[in-house]
Amino acid sequence: MITYRIKDPEIRELFERKGIKISYLVTDDKVHSASAYDIEIEPTPEYNPDIWNKFPEIYPPKEGYYLIYYYVDRYSNPYGIAYWDGDEWKDWSDYAIYAFRDIPEYIKDKS
Repeated sequence: MITYRIKDPEIRELFERKGIKISYLVTDDKVHSASAYDIEIEPTPEYNPDIWNKFPEIYPPKEGYYLIYYYVDRYSNPYGIAYWDGDEWKDWSDYAIYAFRDIPEYIKDKS
């Protein structure tokens, strides 16, 4: 199953902040909006908990802790655990987060 989102990030953020949901009908690779707005949409990749998901192309599906891949400098460990609050990564705004995934069981078992 392919899900879709509004292509323009500014418009998408505005709709998401206001809690506005838009329905779409997809037929023969054509997307028909059920609303009166002239907005382009794009397919979005689905979240997979077992692999690295590119951020911000894919957002975490729910609030919680995730294993992240980020960049500070070439000498730093590029992995960490961060909390996604549904809108942003808490305490990680100064870092470029490139990917995330569920925390594997072998790491959960060590804590």
